[in-house]
Amino acid sequence: MCEDINLPEALKAMGFKQQDVSGLPEGVIAYVGTPAPKTPKPDNPWDGFEVVSTYSLKQAIEDGVLVDLTADGETKLLVQEAGFKVPIAMTATAFHDTVLAGTTETPEGEFVFPGGQSCKGRLWDVLTLLRFAIRANRNTDRVHFKVSVDERGDGRHKTVSLWSHIGPGDQGEPVLTLMLEGED
Repeated sequence: MCEDINLPEALKAMGFKQQDVSGLPEGVIAYVGTPAPKTPKPDNPWDGFEVVSTYSLKQAIEDGVLVDLTADGETKLLVQEAGFKVPIAMTATAFHDTVLAGTTETPEGEFVFPGGQSCKGRLWDVLTLLRFAIRANRNTDRVHFKVSVDERGDGRHKTVSLWSHIGPGDQGEPVLTLMLEGED
């Protein structure tokens, strides 16, 4: 297994020099010195690896798997108003179970909320509870929190368990993703 290695040449390549040292048995050669510095790591540690599959944030939003809360419009302003400075995405199931829970959809594609409720109000509740959870857990990239949702507008609430993760987006920028407990 090691017979293909030319040890003297390998040691010389590492920066060691052959030196006569008295007291060593006949035929034993000493190599002394400091090993050469390691080659610097490449800028991209994945260079040379074959990518088998990718699924970008952009693709997930286009496919409807994620809802981009910081796209243009009212939700972007609401996210900024809530104090968030990074892009926020929410899984479609988490969005449905919290913001759209108990709604009906008109033929025109508009959602009708139970009395006294709105998309803006429900999203504000989610963002506010998320902000409190982040403040209580500053030293982690994940936080868990719960949201109470009045699905029927009758004062009875269901509790939805959520978690969020901040991680890299498509260009390495920080993106906060909200999910139902159990989703990843």
